[in-house]
Amino acid sequence: MKKASLKLVLAGISIGALVGCSSNSGVTTSTANTGDVPQILQLAVKNDYTTTQPVGGWFNQSLQSNLMFRTLLVSEADLRSVKPDLASGYEVSDDHLTYTINLIEGNRWSDGEYVTPEDVKFSIEYNLLVTVSNQLYQNAFGNIVGATEWKNGTADEVSGITIDGNDIIIQLENPYSAFIPVLAQFDIIPKHAVENIDPDGFHNSEFWLNPVTNGMFMVDEVSVGSFYTLVPNPYSTETKPIIEKVVINWVPDYVTAVQNDQAYYYHTSSIDEMKILDSMSNMGSYMVDAMFYRYFVVNMQGIDGNQNPAMQDYRVRQAFMHAIDRDAIDIGVLNNMASVINSGVSEEHPANDGFVYEYDPVKARELLEEADFDFDYTVRLLTYYTDQTAENFMNAVAAYLGQIGVKTELIFTTQGGLDLFTTRNYDLGYKGLSAFSIEEWYYEYLSTNEYFQHTIGGDTVFDDLVKQLEIEVNIEKREDILRQLQQIEHDTLYKLPVFTLDQVIFINEGKLQIPDDIEFGNPFYECDIKFEEWRIIN
Repeated sequence: MKKASLKLVLAGISIGALVGCSSNSGVTTSTANTGDVPQILQLAVKNDYTTTQPVGGWFNQSLQSNLMFRTLLVSEADLRSVKPDLASGYEVSDDHLTYTINLIEGNRWSDGEYVTPEDVKFSIEYNLLVTVSNQLYQNAFGNIVGATEWKNGTADEVSGITIDGNDIIIQLENPYSAFIPVLAQFDIIPKHAVENIDPDGFHNSEFWLNPVTNGMFMVDEVSVGSFYTLVPNPYSTETKPIIEKVVINWVPDYVTAVQNDQAYYYHTSSIDEMKILDSMSNMGSYMVDAMFYRYFVVNMQGIDGNQNPAMQDYRVRQAFMHAIDRDAIDIGVLNNMASVINSGVSEEHPANDGFVYEYDPVKARELLEEADFDFDYTVRLLTYYTDQTAENFMNAVAAYLGQIGVKTELIFTTQGGLDLFTTRNYDLGYKGLSAFSIEEWYYEYLSTNEYFQHTIGGDTVFDDLVKQLEIEVNIEKREDILRQLQQIEHDTLYKLPVFTLDQVIFINEGKLQIPDDIEFGNPFYECDIKFEEWRIIN
């Protein structure tokens, strides 16, 4: 278990000073006896979500959804290694096109019905039809033989999913390197309780007011928009948890919820939130190595051909990369909680090509002059992050651009998706991406990406290599593809890479005890966190 001491890391630092700070680490774990302490865990969900009902992990992966639903396999913290869950294991053919997954007999739904191979087949087929789902699943399942025909209504089933006893056999059109890790994220849902629900409205259906679950817990009481509770599923075959009840509170603000004991567990990448939470003497903090990208989307042109003249010259985009001292911003604004990146491949990755956009304001100015940049033009910098750290970051970027003579306007929006990809009244849009795998960074470059085709105009230059990366299973070949993709990134600069940010998980150690040997993974995804050993101590 990696426990981070953030006291020094989160010391206040002014933008102007841009000076560094240090961090240390250690491990402490409460050994208090629970005695007669009620085993009730408090969690929170923000009430500005699009739904005020409990929802499963197909939509918003969360600790509470992970407690309600199980997957065929369960991930370790790296999100790549897996072990059995509903399935005892799997076999893969030599050509990586056929997966045989053996379902364990005897697992049951919270209504007493048995979990069957038909539930697995139904879950995958149904997911291909829903309108709200993590794209991760639909990318993987869209590669199954017959998925296209099923989706367009010309087939009665996905022909590439067959059942033989307790075995589910899945045949792919092409190899898909992350297929097993994706299955380890995918919640299986009950066919008998869902099959008559229109897939278009599944995410907001009444099913979620009293969902039939197969995990440790099931929904007990729901007070829409206020709270809902989970209690142990009497039919669960998992190890019985110590926690006897989970209360999930709908709240307007997460930090306030933690302060008011409405949430004993919370994760964030916000420096502002980290400072507040780390100042609380009862909070333990755990650093998580996650691919949480921060970068600027360049508003080039839409698929309608409508161009943004200010961003068309490659040298302008190049100049902006050299104009901003990202290392100094990391130290002075983000308090050493970021890692500077120059593409979607981190410095530590074996496929990193070693290319660096050095801070060089002289070169930046020269590039703008070569591009005949209009220094009377005001560059519009947009972001949907509205916390103080984001404001400080945007002001720092504006200051660096100002040093090379570029005028800027800062735009803070609460309609991120709309303003980035529809309204498009900006030049550079500061955005985040919590990626399950490196492929997700490169999926954004696809000409068919439903969002980014509106900023890069449907350019197909990345398409072939991204598709190759998706299906390649050989490590050396994957690394070669990644190096080629990085070269195209450098040659186009459709996204200006800035940082990856650490995620920090906060635990109220005055209330909650977790195992010493726990290893947290990216909290936006599911992995084994030994929840059955969590206990309330006060």
